Amino acid sequence: MKAKKEEKQEKFVPYEKSHKLEKMKLFVIIVPFGQAQTIEKYLFNLGVTAAFCSTGEGTGTREMYEVLGLSDSKKQAIFTIVKESIVPQLIEKLKHRFSVSKYSKGIAFSVDITSVVGVSIYKYLVNNREV
Repeated sequence: MKAKKEEKQEKFVPYEKSHKLEKMKLFVIIVPFGQAQTIEKYLFNLGVTAAFCSTGEGTGTREMYEVLGLSDSKKQAIFTIVKESIVPQLIEKLKHRFSVSKYSKGIAFSVDITSVVGVSIYKYLVNNREV
């Protein structure tokens, strides 16, 4: 009887053996206040599952902003985790967005993520969830 039960149980295969693991990056984008929503649309169209937006204030003086031709020191920072494979597409979209006008400027950078605790968290972050 026990032998039949053991035959019915599937052999456990680690996730990394049955799926291709993709490297991830923390991607940070800083834009003038009010433009984060447009950037978030770009992110979600590329398959990003979550983005955190924070509002901040630049630390430069009013004179510095006038010299640089910047109108406001209020900024929004968007933090998201993306698959390394979509970074080139995202950079191209942002380059285009930042070249539209002098008011749509911004900066972006990424930081490697070397590990994540838990398969479920990894699946969520790379948008590879099984429903």
